[in-house]
Amino acid sequence: MYCSVQYVNGSTAGSLYLANEATGQHFSITLAPPPGATFKGNSIEWIMEAPDGGEPTTSLPKFTPVNFTTAIGCEASGANGNPQNGDTANVETPGGKILTSVKLGNDTVSITFIG
Repeated sequence: MYCSVQYVNGSTAGSLYLANEATGQHFSITLAPPPGATFKGNSIEWIMEAPDGGEPTTSLPKFTPVNFTTAIGCEASGANGNPQNGDTANVETPGGKILTSVKLGNDTVSITFIG
């Protein structure tokens, strides 16, 4: 899978491009920020989460490690960001059981199910 998110239209909108490199299927969409919101371009997130809000409605399925490679970010000014310098958060049940382990590396993010 390949994903690119970037500013367009003078930084007034964002463009998302998602592609399955194995099949060649892809799509793109351009989105404006919601009313009252602006694009600041000061954060990037690589996320693995349960659909529909998680427990107790649904649970996070067991999964093999998810590896984001060539995981870089660029500010509107063109400056690059690297996940190895970022913060992490694990998926946790309402009871406090930690379900994931996150590891950051040079241009990589790896999320492992441990629950």
